[in-house]
Amino acid sequence: MTRVRAGLAALLLCAGLAGFVTPAAAQSADSQALDRLNAAFRSHYGDSRAATLGRTDPIILAEFETLVLLHKGERREEPFTPPLYHRLKSISHIPLTLFVMSSRYGDKKLPPDGLRALEEYRALIVAARDALPALEIPTDLRPTLDTIISSSLLLIDQTRITRRFDPVAVTVLARSLEPAVMSAAREAARAQLDGLDRATRRFRADLGEDAWSRAYVVVLGVRQARVDNLQYSYFRRVMGSEADGKRLIYAESVFEESKALDLLGTILLDRAIGVAFFDREYRMERDLLGDATAEYLPVLLPRP
Repeated sequence: MTRVRAGLAALLLCAGLAGFVTPAAAQSADSQALDRLNAAFRSHYGDSRAATLGRTDPIILAEFETLVLLHKGERREEPFTPPLYHRLKSISHIPLTLFVMSSRYGDKKLPPDGLRALEEYRALIVAARDALPALEIPTDLRPTLDTIISSSLLLIDQTRITRRFDPVAVTVLARSLEPAVMSAAREAARAQLDGLDRATRRFRADLGEDAWSRAYVVVLGVRQARVDNLQYSYFRRVMGSEADGKRLIYAESVFEESKALDLLGTILLDRAIGVAFFDREYRMERDLLGDATAEYLPVLLPRP
């Protein structure tokens, strides 16, 4: 009998302990419940974003050098950047490369690996110079490219002798080559725009004007080139200023097609949210906490 009573007491004690939760443990359980609730929101949001994107047609992606058309479940891509663009860019990057190399060392003596890197880069320049005559480059541009190459090689050879970059000489090189670099840049821009225009016209003709009028265009681009971006400027001109930021989207620092599409889906779903909650389509394209922030900041940090 004693054993039975002892067993019952132990069982009751265990049951009591099981029902006893410390305040910290209870708080942790409550937090987990809220975390799961928010995770459910993210999951449903992702599903709805995918569904919104699935209903959006057609979509054009300007992926740096390739134009992609997504239409009626099919994907079509066309490279639009001609070889001339890359040739001019490669030569124009020579003085820029020397500047970034010099910025690494300042006016300090170059270490052995720095000298070796300079010699290797010089060899690349010479090889490119020797290859240029066989490439299709407008005759009137050749003196410009020759100037960039010869001036850069002169700086390199001076640096090889002194074994250090002269910051003044590097600045002089950069400033003196600005006209040549910008001349090459103008021709590169024209070449790429011509290619982009041809590809876009083919897409537009295949789509027809009705589909074209509702197409979304997403331009993938780096942060530094977001202002006056070539591809974005082209499509703003073609689609009209009314498409700017609406059907024409700049995907800053986005380099993958899937992420560009996620961004478009997010924008479109958030516009529907803006209409539903605020009767303002673009309300979610600024921080939801922005109004409260503007109201509270003067209280938190009053001006003296």
